[in-house]
Amino acid sequence: MIKVPNTIVLFILSIFVFSCGQEPKVVKVKKVETKPVLVPKEEDKEEKLNENLTKISDPEKVAELRQKLLEEEAFKKELEFEDLQSRSFAERYKLGDTSIVEDLIEILTKGKYDDRKEAYKTLQTRHDAPIDYRIRHKELQSAILSQINDEKFGYHAIQLAGIMRINGYATLFEKEILKDKSKNIGRLFYWLGGSGRSIEVLEFIESKIKSNKLDESVQKDIISGLKQFGRSGRKKIKEKVGQMALSLYNKKVVPAKSFDNLKNSRLGYCSADNILYCMYNYGDKKVAPIATNFLKKGVREEQSLVALIRLNGESELNRVKEYLSDSAKFDIGLVPAKIYHETVNGKADIPKLILENLNKFKNNSVRRV
Repeated sequence: MIKVPNTIVLFILSIFVFSCGQEPKVVKVKKVETKPVLVPKEEDKEEKLNENLTKISDPEKVAELRQKLLEEEAFKKELEFEDLQSRSFAERYKLGDTSIVEDLIEILTKGKYDDRKEAYKTLQTRHDAPIDYRIRHKELQSAILSQINDEKFGYHAIQLAGIMRINGYATLFEKEILKDKSKNIGRLFYWLGGSGRSIEVLEFIESKIKSNKLDESVQKDIISGLKQFGRSGRKKIKEKVGQMALSLYNKKVVPAKSFDNLKNSRLGYCSADNILYCMYNYGDKKVAPIATNFLKKGVREEQSLVALIRLNGESELNRVKEYLSDSAKFDIGLVPAKIYHETVNGKADIPKLILENLNKFKNNSVRRV
């Protein structure tokens, strides 16, 4: 059977229709209304919990954020590593880099002058280091202690060992003081004081004081060190500190004028203040006349009266009352009165006297009371 193309059939039919003289009938196409297909709304995969926190449950987004955080962390570590590499060996050690210990030891013992000085000073400071910064490596500790008699850097090594309390520093410092060959004996004594140990060292220095052989260049360190020994030592050490302070005072190692100049000045750490501190806190009855004299002069009145209370006990009650009854001295008498009440006699009506006179004087001592 022969297939006739559809186009030819249509053409013939159209000729046939028109040849019959009839109008072609228009077929109207019926409009079909289509309803939009409703696509189900995707579930919101982000939930804002508060202004600073959003919960994300979309796995793809979570993975994307995780990758971003990992990249940022890696970049941060790379920057930190580059910064660490640019620092000195001492700075790197303080920040926790222990891979450079051998290099640091080389600098501290054999490095160039400026490099050694910078390393010793850098290792001493804590303000720019992690809170747990310590010199813990035994090799490094030994290297520092080996330099305490170095001609140029002995002082710096002593400072570093004392400040950082390097293991073994106290035993070594004690031996060096008793050898009496170090030119930094003052610094050795000062830092040994923090350990509160060695009555032998105190007796050795005391003999120098009594024989007038205490070199003037080390006097300030010896006096400051005594205060350290008193604070850190046990009873026997404290008693020896009181005796030595009295010897220093009687020998006028610190001029009398220096004590008089303390009047109306702020309490500080000068040699005169340190000697008074040691005598007043650790001295025996021989200190009482000195404290009475300074009290009359108006020199360190509060400290002098406290010392007299410690030494004389109840017999100082009238003096305490005198201070509390004087509007000009009321404030000075508060600490001595408190100490008297707590350590000597709690039934002496001190609190009542303080409150009565506080109301009477109308001064600015309310906060201290």
